[in-house]
Formats: sequence, C-alpha cells, structure tokens
Amino acid sequence: MRKIFFLMLLLPSLGIAQQNSILANHSNQLINNSFNINLTKLLEEKFILSGTRADTFDLPSSVWLSTDSSELLYNSDTLLSTFNQLINDADTGWISNRTSSYLYDANKNDTTQTIQSYDIGTGMWNYETKLINTFDVQKNILSVTIQLWDNTNMNWFNGTLIQNKYDANNNLLQQVYFAWNTLGSNWDSTQKLV
Repeated sequence: MRKIFFLMLLLPSLGIAQQNSILANHSNQLINNSFNINLTKLLEEKFILSGTRADTFDLPSSVWLSTDSSELLYNSDTLLSTFNQLINDADTGWISNRTSSYLYDANKNDTTQTIQSYDIGTGMWNYETKLINTFDVQKNILSVTIQLWDNTNMNWFNGTLIQNKYDANNNLLQQVYFAWNTLGSNWDSTQKLV
C-alpha cells in the first residue's frame, strides 16, 4: 500500500513539471519508469482483492450498519496468501480482528495455514492455530495436523491429527482422528470414520 500511496504523491508533480518542456520530458520519463517498475514489482509480489463486507439493518434507527469485512491478499500465482477479517468498531472504526496466512508447495497445495487474532489492548497479533496439510500426488489431503500456540513457552504444540485414506478413484474411504498425548508424546486414536 505504501508504494501505491507514494506513487499517487508523485503523479501530481507531473502536472507541475509539464509547464517547463525540458523538465516535463525528463519528469515524465522518471515518473513513468518509476510507476511501471513499482507497479510491475507490486503485481509480481502480491495484489489485493478487497473481498466482502457485511451490513446489518438497525430497526430502531432504520439505518444500515457496517459490521464486518474481509480482505483477501493473493500472490502472483493467484493463490490466497492472507485472509484478513475486520470488524467495524463503533469507537475506532475498522480494526483487524483475525488473519489467516497460507503457504503452498510446488504443486500449489496449501500446506500450512496460520491463524492469528489481534489484541486491541496490546496492539499485537497473537498466534492461535496452525494447520499443516500433507497431500498425495492426486492432491488428496492425506493428513491435517492441528497445532495450538502456547503463549507461556512461545511455541506450537500438537493438538489433533486427522489422517485420510482414499481408493483408486480418489474417494475418501476412511478418516481417523488422533489426539496428542502430552504424557506419552504420541498420537492416540480417538475416532475412526469409515
């Protein structure tokens, strides 16, 4: 966003520079080159698609109120990089509430999703949950490891593991749920869905 704002500040100087033909030509080249390089770099790295906004109708006052919104940030492969949830606070306006960040493997499978929540009091993002996915060559999810953040020790710990089995036609045959046993430091089977 800073790059776009910076470029917007440069563009008005283009009109002033055009008053002097020598400076105008030089300024045009500098600004256009800067704009093209920055815009190309911005598009190569990431671009934003503002997503949704939910409004509610307040019957007593007969007005629509903005309640929440979502921003989706995609990388150059058009894969979702970040999903931001915002809420409309009556006192401070739009504030970030929760964000999910995604990582992908070379096959564009979403291998990691990290969820954080925003603490308004401290102004800090706090880790909550991490989902780590593994895939087979047909892009079927073989396992999902759900980890939780330990604020005391400042690290991730295992919570739940889900393992999937598929037939030759990629139909889900079985799903097994495991809970992490902190005493034995291993996974204990809790539920099997067939």
